[in-house]
Amino acid sequence: ILVTLIAISVCGPVSSFAGVRSQFITNHHLAGTTRLRSFSDDSSEGEELDKSFISSIEKLVNDGSRTLILTTARKQRMQKEIGLLRRLDPSHPENIELQASGLSELGVQEYVTSQLWDLWYSERGEANKQTLMTIDKGLGNRQMWEAIELRYRELIDEHCGQEDDVRVWTEPANRLATLLFLMGRHAESKTWCERILESKPWHTGALSGVVMVCTKMNDLEGARAYGELCLPPTSEISERKKWIERNVDIAEARLAALEKEKAEVLRKNDDAGDSGTAWQ
Repeated sequence: ILVTLIAISVCGPVSSFAGVRSQFITNHHLAGTTRLRSFSDDSSEGEELDKSFISSIEKLVNDGSRTLILTTARKQRMQKEIGLLRRLDPSHPENIELQASGLSELGVQEYVTSQLWDLWYSERGEANKQTLMTIDKGLGNRQMWEAIELRYRELIDEHCGQEDDVRVWTEPANRLATLLFLMGRHAESKTWCERILESKPWHTGALSGVVMVCTKMNDLEGARAYGELCLPPTSEISERKKWIERNVDIAEARLAALEKEKAEVLRKNDDAGDSGTAWQ
């Protein structure tokens, strides 16, 4: 969720998220579909998957048992996300280079944060990013909320499968959580926030949002617990570095697990092919 007490219009372009999110974070530190395309990366990315891998995955997703495929493009995006998480440390070498060119430390951090948001919006390709941003533009009109909810849920169903596996694309779920919060459906909003945080425990928007949701539900213990998981400000650099290290470790472990899973799928396919009973 990306919400401020001042600006309810959270639907601005991704490039404007940095300042809004920065203000919100500061405030709250105090307190299975069967279509393979839905599970691989957007075709506009121009990625060519190994044909045997696609064949193997088709057999797996047809019963809804898997939804996340580690394609080359997805791996690259996960690696980029890990790199951006590292750059939340103001002392990162790339940040120092930007500061040397005249950008302030705050400006660098806002840039890194905006890059994270853009990455989250773009996980399913540019066309889907634009679709999501177009839907977002209606959030300022209460009369459109019911229709917008349906649009968000359609995106989740299309891209995340029968089990709403938000690992495939987190941001429609995050936008839905935002909308449910605005609609006063706080328990539902919290559920979606928690799903997002299971996928990306470093998702700063969902962390800020779940703190706000818990506060609205008078769950002060929950608000305090989730508040402790939020990204510490740069003024608390030691704690911030610990947060970064912990979440980078989690992200790297999940990437390694997906690589292992992909290798296992390919191995089984090769073994079955050798035995002449491929995926029967």
